[in-house]
Amino acid sequence: MSPRLIRFALVVVAMAIVILACSLGAGEDTAQPPTQPSGSGGGVPISKATATEGSEIAPPTEPVSEPTTPAQPTQAPTTAPPQQGGGEAPITVTNLNVVSPDDAPKIIGIVQNTSDINMRELRLTLTFKDASGNVAATDRGTTWMVTLPPDEITPFEFFFPQGVPASADSVAVAVEWREADADSQRLWTREGIDLLNVKGEWGEYYFMITGEAANNTGRAARTVFLTSMAYNAQGRLIGIGVQYIKDVAAGATAPFEIRMAPSSMAEETVDHFDLLVEASLAS
Repeated sequence: MSPRLIRFALVVVAMAIVILACSLGAGEDTAQPPTQPSGSGGGVPISKATATEGSEIAPPTEPVSEPTTPAQPTQAPTTAPPQQGGGEAPITVTNLNVVSPDDAPKIIGIVQNTSDINMRELRLTLTFKDASGNVAATDRGTTWMVTLPPDEITPFEFFFPQGVPASADSVAVAVEWREADADSQRLWTREGIDLLNVKGEWGEYYFMITGEAANNTGRAARTVFLTSMAYNAQGRLIGIGVQYIKDVAAGATAPFEIRMAPSSMAEETVDHFDLLVEASLAS
């Protein structure tokens, strides 16, 4: 397949906003345990993700400009229901949650590559709908990680478009990606960056994740990207944090610190967290 070929998959996820709204609120312990949606995993009160048949589309006019093993969520997403025609959707969208429903609400979630394709530069289109199924707004953006190898995950977060309340009834998530060619796999990697002395704890104002990134790729890293995913005790994604380190020489170690503010999380009851890491290597 041509490396410029983009494939398209559509996942429609009906959001139980009433349940989400009841389970939000920093520091409150009134939330009911989220239900386990069939076919999506992750313990999020979201109904079953139903994937439609994928289709090929033309490339856009403007391309999207350890030994730590990339972490998996506590409850690994399961394969989506079979597509029409007997195939399986190559991507699942899971663990959706709403953050700050009363002030600048945003939706967070996880994309998993369930195929054997090395993907890169994912684009997401979120279409928000009201209770009658009418489109309220559409937004477009990318995931936090550039690369998405087989079986791996990447989180995403989108602010609700202006005028769309957190009580919107549903959201359709369309995912586009490129197949990673040899050049991109040579310049981008999720392997060879060791994360050392990692710890996470609440400070006065933030949940802080600190540690060191050791570059054992054998090549200089122009940038090391780190993405944290915080979960509550039920395995529900409640927050995402990001950080990057510039210019880490081969064999060198560099410290990092990721700060996650309570206002950027669905709740402050962090039970555990995972870290994903990838590096942009010198040519």
